[in-house]
Amino acid sequence: MHVLIFQVETVYLPVLCALVHSLVLICNTGIFVHGSTVYRLDRRPNLLFSRTINQPIDHVVDDQLYVLSRRRLTKIDINTLETTDHLPLPYQFNHMLATRSHIAIIASNEIVLVERKNLSYAASIGLENGDYKPLIKNYRGLSLPENLIFLSRDQGNKSVLLSIDTQSGEIKRKTTVTRIMASYYSKADRLFYFYNADKQILIYDHDLKKKSARNTTITARVINPEPEGFIVADNGHFAILNHDGEILDFQPVPLSSRTSFNILGLVHEGRIVLIDASTMRPVNTSPDAGWLDIISINDPDYCLLLDTLKMFYLASIPELETRLLPFEKPFVSVTELPAAIEPLSWWYVQLGAFASRDNADAAQRLYRDRGLPAMIEETELFRVKIGGFPEKEDALHFIAAAGINGWLVFQPGIKNGEEIVFSLNSENYRFKDGIITKEQP
Repeated sequence: MHVLIFQVETVYLPVLCALVHSLVLICNTGIFVHGSTVYRLDRRPNLLFSRTINQPIDHVVDDQLYVLSRRRLTKIDINTLETTDHLPLPYQFNHMLATRSHIAIIASNEIVLVERKNLSYAASIGLENGDYKPLIKNYRGLSLPENLIFLSRDQGNKSVLLSIDTQSGEIKRKTTVTRIMASYYSKADRLFYFYNADKQILIYDHDLKKKSARNTTITARVINPEPEGFIVADNGHFAILNHDGEILDFQPVPLSSRTSFNILGLVHEGRIVLIDASTMRPVNTSPDAGWLDIISINDPDYCLLLDTLKMFYLASIPELETRLLPFEKPFVSVTELPAAIEPLSWWYVQLGAFASRDNADAAQRLYRDRGLPAMIEETELFRVKIGGFPEKEDALHFIAAAGINGWLVFQPGIKNGEEIVFSLNSENYRFKDGIITKEQP
């Protein structure tokens, strides 16, 4: 198939902010991620700042940029692109989402809630084993119950939809549908829109109860409701459907092209092609063929273009007039870790939580045999912990020196009358009155 490119008129091309580019994340502050680098666009002097993460990036942008890498959760300041906090992870997590007060990181059988204010462990919720994905990635500003999050997992040719109460850990609603290929949550009407493998548009309310369904004749991996109906896209096409699911207009695109659903544009054989969302026809094509990618910046009048020399340009829409964006020196990653902010509260490394006291005793002995002052805190479970550390940086240094895995918890101090002196990597520590301090040489 080929894109039908004729002489076109200059018309306004609307930005489809809800449709997500597969490689790029954009937020209203001019932050975007490309490859393994975070960029910040400053529009006043038209400068581009950057910071390379050097690891695969999964991300959520709000007032901070949160990066989930293989064994680490990192918080990056949006204005400076500097690391302001991080949390080591004891094992790998696959996805994440942001609620008003927590970051939820998702593994194959567990959700872990992390406090946004200081990236400390808050709670965990067990799940039946599966590949869970968030149905909503950012809950800030949504009129949804504070404690509910929504996940899905694929199971053969079906998708299981879940709403989970993060306070009680209970599954509030569970429903199974034909496998979902695309989803979108509308803040305006508080509805979920799903596109399934049977080429149906399913509409569900925020209680995950089905409202209606529409049959279509087209596949889709991106869906966005519009006043006239729906805009959908797949690797080989863009299309607009009416409310009954019938195709109003359709634009095939070459499978070899790189598409951007945010602005309904593509890169084909090095040229930028813009598509009008109302007519599904090309509205402009760049005269030169040296482009690699097209990136939305949530501005209806501009986008970014990346050329073969890996330089970024600010481009007007739909004229595609370009301006080179000079790079400032990359920001140096400076870790500034917050100190304990509440009196009588300390940082602890939680090494395990057990229903059985015998199992907790056995785990404690393993660490005690290494000379580490592990203790047991008895709540609803028997929790094996090492601490407390006056500051988070002390706890992070201890974890690295001891080579241990565990969750960092910020909590009121645990009473303990023992006094233990121990060494790690030629550094001497003292555990006294429930507090661990490093001895001065």
